[in-house]
Amino acid sequence: MLKTFQLGVTMAIGVAAAQAQTAVVSSAPVGFMKVTIKGKGEGSGANFVGAPFVREAVYTGYLNDGTVVANVLADGDANWSAGEFTTSSVAASHYVEIVNSTNADAIGLLSDIVSHTTNTLRTADDLSPWLVGGEQICIREHHTLSSLFGESNEVGLAQGTNDSADTISILRPGENAAFSTYYYRDAQLGGSGWRSSSNPFTNEQERSVRPTDGLYIQRSATTDLTVVMHGEVRQTPTKVVVQPGLNMIGTMAPVTDATATGGAKVTLGGAASESLIPSGLGDVLGQGDSATADTVSIFDGSQFRTYYLKDGTSPLGGTGWRSVANPFEDASGVVLPEAGAVLVRNKGEARIWTLPLPF
Repeated sequence: MLKTFQLGVTMAIGVAAAQAQTAVVSSAPVGFMKVTIKGKGEGSGANFVGAPFVREAVYTGYLNDGTVVANVLADGDANWSAGEFTTSSVAASHYVEIVNSTNADAIGLLSDIVSHTTNTLRTADDLSPWLVGGEQICIREHHTLSSLFGESNEVGLAQGTNDSADTISILRPGENAAFSTYYYRDAQLGGSGWRSSSNPFTNEQERSVRPTDGLYIQRSATTDLTVVMHGEVRQTPTKVVVQPGLNMIGTMAPVTDATATGGAKVTLGGAASESLIPSGLGDVLGQGDSATADTVSIFDGSQFRTYYLKDGTSPLGGTGWRSVANPFEDASGVVLPEAGAVLVRNKGEARIWTLPLPF
């Protein structure tokens, strides 16, 4: 049986000015959060975590007005130096985010930067269907294994070999979804440092963790470990592409106590209030019965609980959010884990889920 993580939270809000190369200057609240990674003392040591913060923007600006080209974003005011946003040898190091647009559907879109010139970005995804020109953008560096857990494993995860160390797995989504697993290797043949389970010789400290990635951390030690995550609090709802097949998505919510923080808990689909916000998944996932509908699986501390949107195919039990274990009870008020991750199985085409802000 899997054992979930428990969260202890301390939020500290301040103001950090994002550095910009144009006249555009932005500021955003920053904070930190204590996340407890449960050990194997009371369970299997399995934890499902998301990165609740983003890194500070390194550039803000505006796209040119006029024609939008597929996979290319142009900012005539930019003057980027060669390789400025392509600094990692193992993965995309930076991404661009649409911060504001006259088309609301574009706000929150993200894409990795594949290459760039002095004033154009080539992106991994084609954002042109949503862009009208003149959008405000920002560029951020991805979190990496070293930025989240320390270049030399300063957070104190158990290190060793792939068999003995704590492991961090990232699911790359799709029909053939597969985990990529990493660990901190101690001094052995191949040297010490962050390594992939498939290659003990290549340094993986720059391996990117995308803002919406969920992390499956398998603790090998029996003791719990507290990890402090910090960074900038996102100010716009983030859009994530839910690929056909299995997806593990970080919820990006650095709030666990609405009373203490002024934030709100995110539910599958309950009524909106000051302390509860619907996830929006009801507008994204395909409906049906427990066998045909898309599903959302949430780890509850001992096992995954799986939910779906029930339609009128079967008249018994009504319609709406239901658990596969109980098609009669309304599950719309089920809370998504804060700074956690959910598993979404999409049986249809790719869709965009807008992760709501919890404040």
